[in-house]
Amino acid sequence: MTDRRSEATAAIRLKQVRERIEQWRSSRTKRSRIPQDIWADATILGEKLGVYPVARALRLDYQVLRERVDQHESGIGKDSGGTDGFVELSGAQLVGVGTAESVVEISDKRGVRLTVRLAARQPVDLVALVDRFLGVR
Repeated sequence: MTDRRSEATAAIRLKQVRERIEQWRSSRTKRSRIPQDIWADATILGEKLGVYPVARALRLDYQVLRERVDQHESGIGKDSGGTDGFVELSGAQLVGVGTAESVVEISDKRGVRLTVRLAARQPVDLVALVDRFLGVR
């Protein structure tokens, strides 16, 4: 029942996004880019309903939408618009000099969290661990 409701909601959302795109297309200046909020909605719909049906219904370039869906699913993207960013830590900050334990916590764009508790002076390849968590190849 939940899947049907989710599909029905996605179909309604697809219609709304199609209307927004048509409105944008009728009022845009030549060669202007599709607004990011429309791309974000199309990307989410592409994940739920499939890239081809969404690209066809919204008259979007299949390859561009496919790339955006892939980036979104892997948690990377040029235009995340969120508070994601790079944080640099020194080795001393990471292993917690003088403390019994350090904690590193990260989350991906879906909200899935990874918490790593490090004992003092315990070697761990955090880069490989984080890459694996985020699905980086």
